[in-house]
Amino acid sequence: MDKEQIAAILKKIRQDARLTQKQVSALINRPQQTIASWETGKSQPDANTLFELCNIYGTTVDIAFGYENPVVTQPQLIEKINRLDPDDLKTIESNVDFLLSQSKYQASENLA
Repeated sequence: MDKEQIAAILKKIRQDARLTQKQVSALINRPQQTIASWETGKSQPDANTLFELCNIYGTTVDIAFGYENPVVTQPQLIEKINRLDPDDLKTIESNVDFLLSQSKYQASENLA
């Protein structure tokens, strides 16, 4: 994995966490320019800082860099849903209704 790929991952996971570079800089007590340099591949965080960033972003190094498939827990999913606007919530509801209409869920519903 090259510097540009690492930079792109760092930027993506920050954006997925809905944090700005300025917010992250305040959380880790580093200049915003440092965060920017990591996200452009000009430099890289040390290992301890990388772990700290992933923790702030709500992920792990393994998941962020593709070494482990993430398992979304119910509280994590609810937290994400709570950030959506009403139109997006309608889309989510429609998708959930569709999934629940599938036969694998109908069978478990009949057992209840």
